[in-house]
Amino acid sequence: KLGLNKNVEFEKIFPAIDVKLFKPMKTKEKINNPLRILTVGRLSWQKGYDYMFDALKILEDKGYNFEYRIIGQGDYYEPLVYAVHFLGLKGKVKFLGKQNHKEIIKQMEWSDIYAQPSLQEGFCNAVIEAQAMGLLVVVSDAQGLPENIIDGETGWVVLKRDAEAIASKIVEISHLDSKAIKSYHLKAIERAKQIFSLDNQNEKFFRFFDT
Repeated sequence: KLGLNKNVEFEKIFPAIDVKLFKPMKTKEKINNPLRILTVGRLSWQKGYDYMFDALKILEDKGYNFEYRIIGQGDYYEPLVYAVHFLGLKGKVKFLGKQNHKEIIKQMEWSDIYAQPSLQEGFCNAVIEAQAMGLLVVVSDAQGLPENIIDGETGWVVLKRDAEAIASKIVEISHLDSKAIKSYHLKAIERAKQIFSLDNQNEKFFRFFDT
């Protein structure tokens, strides 16, 4: 359909997550207090955690109560721990290390918002997994991330390297009413199903690998 010569050998690369494993959770009708935020990804500068921490500091200064959990491991652990200490966020940011799928699902069930503040990112499975479970998802506009969600429908896209933008979006989400939360929940689940339906692959899927 995209114009590949029929004489060229090819192999379709199917989705890398199991939508049967990451099932939709019960529809949430309100945001928790403290606000629960989660990110899954290796501990590296490319993931933009520094800007996420700055955003959390903005939220704290505005009087918002929250807990931020990170699942992943990597070489950037010590600088991130220092950043948390320097910003006075100790106790509000928790590093959970590497976890299996069962624990990741458990943490997604715990959270209100899934955040992916990356500076560099291709096709992000964790963002699709979060949508499959109906989470409220915020991503940066780094590379392939804007194609992972539909901005304003199944989640939100903010500028990378912009702590103010991240903080503002989280504040906006925290004020959503039950009707809006349910709408995003259902649309996010449908989005994940659409992307990973092996019986109905569309051009969007191939564009992810072309990004």
